[in-house]
Amino acid sequence: MELKEKVAEQKIGTNTEVPFISLVMPYFNPGGNLQSTVMETLSVLGGIGVPFEIIAVCDGSTDGSEDALDGIQDKRLKIIKRSKNKGKGFAIREGFSAAKGEYVGFMDADGDIDPKVIPVFLRLIEENSSDVIIGSKCHRDSVVDYPILRRMYSYVYQKLVQVLFHLEIQDSQVGIKFVRKSLFDLVAPKLTEERFVFDLELIVAMSCLKSDLVVQEAPVWIRRRFSSTIDIRAVITIVFDTLSLYRRFKCGKYTV
Repeated sequence: MELKEKVAEQKIGTNTEVPFISLVMPYFNPGGNLQSTVMETLSVLGGIGVPFEIIAVCDGSTDGSEDALDGIQDKRLKIIKRSKNKGKGFAIREGFSAAKGEYVGFMDADGDIDPKVIPVFLRLIEENSSDVIIGSKCHRDSVVDYPILRRMYSYVYQKLVQVLFHLEIQDSQVGIKFVRKSLFDLVAPKLTEERFVFDLELIVAMSCLKSDLVVQEAPVWIRRRFSSTIDIRAVITIVFDTLSLYRRFKCGKYTV
């Protein structure tokens, strides 16, 4: 069945549609490209032809970006503003909890990931009915303009993840993923990560819940901007949080 046909039954009344896709876009001091990135993403999703919503979550920004989206007049855009920075994972969880789509996803709002890759993810949803679709820099069709140091960080970290969790994925940390909302709702009470390891905790928790979890890696197009706050201190924090996640995993926190 075509994706457009699949979502046709979700219409309510004559004018309102339940979104099939909910995309959460968290941001904290994202720089000057926030508005253009969100506008571009609205255009890309609008061209797909299925009901959707974008939930932009301001995670306590202090650079003026907390008000950057107020002028966008589009009912498909919802904005959540938090005055205090709680972390990327917390912002995504809050956005997911407010989402109404059958599939929920998130994508970094700083513009590093080209929104034009989103139709590829939705095509994979249509063709394979995967439980989880994650962006991967290791996919053969990915286009990645990455500094050498960031490549090294990523390679070493993914080796650590594979050793600890034995997941059959090559890249857990790219900032774009889509999951079934029903699965997220089941594992949400067990999720505690508030920072960058949220991505990994979500996959680990769902794999514990569903032994036959179908995770598919998709290509990403990463543009060389890198407004990211990933530095050596952030790397140390990510490793520490990953080891804490591993301890909870081994203690059976995520098992039913």
